[in-house]
Amino acid sequence: MLARLMSHFLKSLLQAGIDISQVEAFHNYYPKPHTGLDVPFFKQTNEFLHSYGLKVAAFVPGDEEKRQPLFEGLPTLEKHRHTHPFVAALELETLGIDHVYIGDPSLQTQTIEQFSAFAKEQTILLDCELSKELDSRIQQHLLQPDNNRMDPARDLIRLEKSRPALGKIDIAPLPTNVRPIGSILIDNQLFGRYQGEITIATRDLPDEPKSNTIGHLTPESIAILPFIKPGQILRLRQYN
Repeated sequence: MLARLMSHFLKSLLQAGIDISQVEAFHNYYPKPHTGLDVPFFKQTNEFLHSYGLKVAAFVPGDEEKRQPLFEGLPTLEKHRHTHPFVAALELETLGIDHVYIGDPSLQTQTIEQFSAFAKEQTILLDCELSKELDSRIQQHLLQPDNNRMDPARDLIRLEKSRPALGKIDIAPLPTNVRPIGSILIDNQLFGRYQGEITIATRDLPDEPKSNTIGHLTPESIAILPFIKPGQILRLRQYN
């Protein structure tokens, strides 16, 4: 029924001579909890609107000041009501959204920096805590832009520039090495020619004596991992 009504409306616009390339469709935002849209309906609507050549916009909540009077966030999708805004925006992109708007009045400074880096340079900032005993040469490289390999691994983000930069540093193995999701790892001398490769675990992995855990992503940055594409530019940002 809704698709029929929208189709009739859009055909009327086209018959009236409207330049559809200059028209953008906006989803609503939903201040009241449990009233936001569900994903299947949202995705289907986006596909329908795109079939007419429309650009589509939607909203994510802010993470600073929330809008009165409910202070419950202003998302389009209900699942995003308490989701980090940048994570929500990345998911909207996968669901066919062309433009993302912040529903609430403001964002935290570090979140603004994430949006800015992505908008200007297509760079994803990942917040992390690094080992305090980390070799300064490794730390310096870690905090520079790198990128996920174009042939992405199932279990790891592999930072492409790390092995050429760090492969000649003698990296001794650590006595213990747990690798939960979000662990930042560097391959040690036991891994032979892979020594110096920095990776990020995208799922819980078993202990590996040939790889040292040198840091962890924050929970908010772990939530970004499913949206990191092949070749994606990344930059770690030290949280501690």
